[in-house]
Amino acid sequence: MLSHARGQGLLETVVAIGIITTGLFSVITLVISNLTTQREAAFRYQAMNFAREGVELARNIRDSNWLTGQDDVWAGLPAGQLIPQFAIGEAEIRFEPAQTGSRIIYQCEDGSYAQGRASCTAPTPFSRTVTLDILPCGEEETVPCEGLEGLPSERRARIAMRVTVEVAWIDQERPRSVELSQLLYDWR
Repeated sequence: MLSHARGQGLLETVVAIGIITTGLFSVITLVISNLTTQREAAFRYQAMNFAREGVELARNIRDSNWLTGQDDVWAGLPAGQLIPQFAIGEAEIRFEPAQTGSRIIYQCEDGSYAQGRASCTAPTPFSRTVTLDILPCGEEETVPCEGLEGLPSERRARIAMRVTVEVAWIDQERPRSVELSQLLYDWR
């Protein structure tokens, strides 16, 4: 009877170690999963901010054209796939045709970000492309022609612009991207 009790204690110990190991493995897996999700969320958050910034750059040019009284509010915003060329502290913002390599967003020494400027040399994992499409009224449901009959036909043919910004990056060898699209109007 004594030897049977000794074997039963060993069996209980092995089962207890198995249960503890399973519990620890589950906790470690959960922690790793949470860290991975947190990293992905941080990248997605930063990418959305870069996309929002791309839309704001186009809106800034349109608004500046309004304020200076230009006839063409879309001046400086050519249609097509473009790369914003700017840096914090510089007055000029312009869009140039997209080229491989120039899509990368760089971090500057002061902590700001720039795209297409040689002064910032630390590449981030992000690349950004802005696509601008000029839309005439009636092109889509969101660009109505009602109330625009008195405008010249050339203004009606360029009444809105769709700004679509795609920010892409690679996280743990998997390509990721976010896309933000917004319509801007010529409501002068």
